[in-house]
Amino acid sequence: MTVPTDQLATSVFGAVDWPNLVATLSAAVLGGWIASRIAQRQMTASAEAERDKTRRELARDLIESIDSYLHIAYRGSGEDRFERQRLHRRILSLIALVMPAEFTATQNHLDAVELWWRAKTNPTLKPRGVGLTATETFCIALKQLLFAEVFGTLLVLTQDTGSARD
Repeated sequence: MTVPTDQLATSVFGAVDWPNLVATLSAAVLGGWIASRIAQRQMTASAEAERDKTRRELARDLIESIDSYLHIAYRGSGEDRFERQRLHRRILSLIALVMPAEFTATQNHLDAVELWWRAKTNPTLKPRGVGLTATETFCIALKQLLFAEVFGTLLVLTQDTGSARD
């Protein structure tokens, strides 16, 4: 038995509640879009939190490296050359990751400190502005900027008054 096509269309589609069907499908599409936006924002926030956490860890390592460098660069002996150079490279690597805008100034100052050490064996070299006081001042300013940018803290550091000055 065959049913005429116009009668089939009326019997299959005639009983459908079109306004309810369209409203349900629209709500599903809108709900999916909202859910995807929420998931996207959560992933973005999670990635930002992870970047911030990593930057803080790198900043802590940088502070530790700066303090170690200050100790070895001026209070250490000439035999500490390899450790001083290792810290020099570590500071530059960390600065490039944490505060890239300060890389050039830091590199110039650390290179001048190396020149200061070479001047101890070669009196014809006369580096200026890289003695202990100048380097401590430079590092204090760098750490204050680091605390402000990374940790959001205004920190006032002072120079160590108990050390001999060069």
